[in-house]
Amino acid sequence: ATSGLNIVYETNSSSVLTVNSSGKLNPVGTGAVRVTLKQPGDSHFSAASNQTFDMKVIGKRPQTLTFTTVNETRIDQPMDLNASSSAGLAITYSITAGGSIANLSNNRLTFTGTGSVTVRASQAGNGTYAAAVAVNQTFLVKRPLTLTFNAIGNMGVNQVFDVKAAVVDAISNQAVQVNTTYSIVSGPATISDSQITCGNTIGTVVVQAKATGAAYFTSIETADFNVTSKRGQ
Repeated sequence: ATSGLNIVYETNSSSVLTVNSSGKLNPVGTGAVRVTLKQPGDSHFSAASNQTFDMKVIGKRPQTLTFTTVNETRIDQPMDLNASSSAGLAITYSITAGGSIANLSNNRLTFTGTGSVTVRASQAGNGTYAAAVAVNQTFLVKRPLTLTFNAIGNMGVNQVFDVKAAVVDAISNQAVQVNTTYSIVSGPATISDSQITCGNTIGTVVVQAKATGAAYFTSIETADFNVTSKRGQ
């Protein structure tokens, strides 16, 4: 009011909007409501003309969560969870699957075994924001492998030999039995299982080994050797 006197508020729907004891508007429900503003005047000022405005109370503000993780993680490396709320509110995490191999402390996961883990990010809301729709992320916990070729020397044309690569657990340094396949990447040679047959021309051959297992990361390593004009023996 131009007089500086306090405004008196009235509403036409007390189920949506009330006036509290301090004279302020207090949303108590959702829906459309009309607010009337009055200033009855005093000994110095006459009453002002009433003013009205229409509004809609829609309830708490919505919020959304953003939450991503890697598809695979190492058993020996902690994972820091990084979900965020569009409202900027703190996130709560829980393990919904894989609790036997994963431990959660604040926003950090540590692991004691391999397998699948599902983590849920949630935000319960507050006086302004409604609860967010929870977001789940599922990933695999695996062990790393180290793949090392046995030495391959120069070979002669048409020479036939077996190639081999050692596979060890990169954490324990113990040999592991996993599926290992071999292939020729380039050069004058063919391969069947682990047996290489050199061609009848000279050149450099690149051979690849690929080791994989359910509890392990896939590991790929290459080695090369020369096919020379000498006859193989």
